[in-house]
Amino acid sequence: MADTLIYILQVNIGLVLFSLAYWLTLRPLTFYTINRVFLMFGIAFSFSFPLINLPIFIWPNVVTHYVPSFESVHVQAAAPVSLVALAILFWMGVVTMALRLFVQLASLYMIHMHSTHSCFNGVWYRNVGKRINPFTFWRSIYLNPEQHQESDLAPILCHEQVHVRQWHTVDVLLSELCRILCWFNPVVWLFVHSVKENIEFIADREVIKSGIERKVYQYSLIRIGATSHAPTPVNNFNLLTIKNRIRMMNKMKSPIMHIARYLVLVPLVIALAFSACSEINEVPLPEATIKEHQEAKKASAAQPNIPVVVVSEEPKNQEK
Repeated sequence: MADTLIYILQVNIGLVLFSLAYWLTLRPLTFYTINRVFLMFGIAFSFSFPLINLPIFIWPNVVTHYVPSFESVHVQAAAPVSLVALAILFWMGVVTMALRLFVQLASLYMIHMHSTHSCFNGVWYRNVGKRINPFTFWRSIYLNPEQHQESDLAPILCHEQVHVRQWHTVDVLLSELCRILCWFNPVVWLFVHSVKENIEFIADREVIKSGIERKVYQYSLIRIGATSHAPTPVNNFNLLTIKNRIRMMNKMKSPIMHIARYLVLVPLVIALAFSACSEINEVPLPEATIKEHQEAKKASAAQPNIPVVVVSEEPKNQEK
């Protein structure tokens, strides 16, 4: 139980560090594809680094004591009530967030089942009968053409095709997994927002590169802004505020020298994460657990010829 909570805490530390690095230094840059790699690496690293034990980050300040063990006496420290309550609260939140995601996916499935195949200028999409914002999920584009001007359909479909080609749904689902397991951390919610925001920046950039006039595309965004949003998680055409997306489209391209930020930040964040992880692992045992170990030593003193197990404890201060 305690090991699971410590693991989740360490995962949160990794996600917080990557989120802060992104928002403080990388978000203003126009290297959207590199930012996508940075955020996805942040997810992969945060869930894996607690399982890695690097000796360079571990202080050699433990001594080994040999404590007899025996089968006739079973001494095990009971988990504190507060720890049990914390674990119950955590798993209740995880179940709630997982059910939330399940309901959203079920809603998407119902939309898919009630939609039909349609084509516009050679681009296939799912024609949705109800009023809803254009969106993409996995390899399908969902759109109600009757609620848009014909001149807006080409930019919309071009935008959604970028999500399909670059598999942006994978980014969304991975970020939603982070939200399920780290639902209590507001910075993780900000991290999820960052992932979805960045892939919208990527799609907007590719639409402009395709030859669609910038102003025409921006006006189409404004017209679509009042449309009802699709259920999340999706790559939604109007997922972010229109003002922010237009601002990033009009922003000058970042100088290539700013790529040095990534070369500095990635090793720095990794080092900070491992350092914080080692500090958590060195937290002393609770007083109740220490007392149980002492009782085990006393009870085992009367047991001759008993097998031996190794237990590591914090050493007392010793003079060099």
